[in-house]
Parts: sequence; structure tokens; C-alpha cells
Amino acid sequence: MIGTNYTNKLPKVISEAMKQVSSDDCYLIKRRIKGVTGTGVVLNCHQNVQDLVDRIGGERIGGWLLMRKKELYRNGMYIWMFHSIWKTPEGEYVDVTQSDVYGNEKIATFWYDAKRNADLIEGTAHNHVIALENEKAVQHIAKATNTRLTLGTPYWTESSVRYFTQLDEHNGVYRMLNSDYPQNKKMLEEQYNCRSEGNKLVPNSKDDKVSTQIFFDFSVS
Repeated sequence: MIGTNYTNKLPKVISEAMKQVSSDDCYLIKRRIKGVTGTGVVLNCHQNVQDLVDRIGGERIGGWLLMRKKELYRNGMYIWMFHSIWKTPEGEYVDVTQSDVYGNEKIATFWYDAKRNADLIEGTAHNHVIALENEKAVQHIAKATNTRLTLGTPYWTESSVRYFTQLDEHNGVYRMLNSDYPQNKKMLEEQYNCRSEGNKLVPNSKDDKVSTQIFFDFSVS
């Protein structure tokens, strides 16, 4: 058992939306926030877990971590970040990554996804997922991004939550652009006729415009 099943504790419209993303279930899992196996670097969950697997054993498990900010889900906005947790050699499922969202909370909300995982050889992971519970959330997104989303429909979104696309319009996979994966930077420059300079995208020609698709294909947000 991954943890305490939490699927039916979520609003029905949200759990049904997430079932379209992954037919698995949502669980409350333990967070390790102290000790050698509880000090994983913020925003580096996939490598944090893989380092433990390589050093101690067990398995890296993929799924979706709820961005549990009260101002979000209390207003009907459920944002899920693709995340890795650790199945220890003893069979316990734990979150080992420090988090600005969860802080010192001892429990995380995690939607298991048996079909997806980050690829640390190719340097790929998955975009965020957003689902909206009520009309208040729809209006908030519309005002902030000039985009109207449908209640109960899951969408891919990127880390800035500015752009959205439906599940059947993208496979959800993005390529990491850190120094470990220089081939991904080269792919970005070839596919989009632009170059990345720090946190900026610069078209190779002043007449070119970079498609918003790039935010789903590469970690440039």
C-alpha cells in the first residue's frame, strides 16, 4: 500500500479529472523532513530519489504532487506537479524532497501514476496538470491569463501556469535544459530557431516569434 487512499476525499470533479490523467489513485504519503534520507534538494525530486535508489536501493515512483497552497485549492484550483517519491528497500513509500509548498508538513498528497516516470538519461519529465472545481476558479484563470478553462477538464500547464493545452493535444513530456542535458538545449535551438540565454529565449531572426508550444516542450518557464 502506497499510503492512505485519498481519492474519495478530493472533490468529485477533481478526482474524476485526475482519473483522466492517471487511472491510479491518490494517496497521503509520509514526508521525511529530517535525516540523511529527508534532505532532498528543492525542485530536484527525480534526481534526489534516484540518488537514494543508486546508493541504498528501492525504486523511484512517479506521480503527481498536489500544490497544496490554501489560496489555490480553497478557491477551486488544483495544480499537480509531476513528482518522484521513494519506495524504500523495506517497501515504504516516502517523499524525500524538501518543499517550499509543504514546508515541515509530515504528509503529502500524491496521485500515483504507474505509467509515467521521469527519464534521467534523456532528461525528460512531465508538465503540471491543472483542474478547476468551480466557476470562481474559472473566472480567476480567465482574468489572470485571458484563457477560459472548462470545469472538470484536466489540462497540461507549465510551471508559471500561464499557458494551457488539452491532454490530447500534447503528450505532456518536456525536456530539461540544465547542464546535464546539453542535447536538449541543442534540440530547442534547432526546433524553434532560437537560442536560450540565461532565462531568456532569443529568436535567431528579429522577424521570428517563438511559439508558446515551447513552454510545454522544454523547461523554459
